[in-house]
Amino acid sequence: MQLSVFEGEITPAQLIQLKAELNHFIRDDLDTVIIFKNANKNWLKKEYLGIDVSERTSNFF
Repeated sequence: MQLSVFEGEITPAQLIQLKAELNHFIRDDLDTVIIFKNANKNWLKKEYLGIDVSERTSNFF
C-alpha cells in the first residue's frame, strides 16, 4: 500500500487530461484517487509540522 499526496495548481483543461491519463493506471478494484477542488484559497488552512514549506506549495490538484 502506498499513500501519496500531490499538491499544486492545475487548470481545468489540465485536470481533464490528468484524469484521462490516470484512468490508464488505476485499477478500479484496488486504487482510489481523490481530487480536492478548492474555489477559494482562503478556505484552505494548512498546518505544517517540521519544515515549513508553505512558500513552496500551493493548492491541491
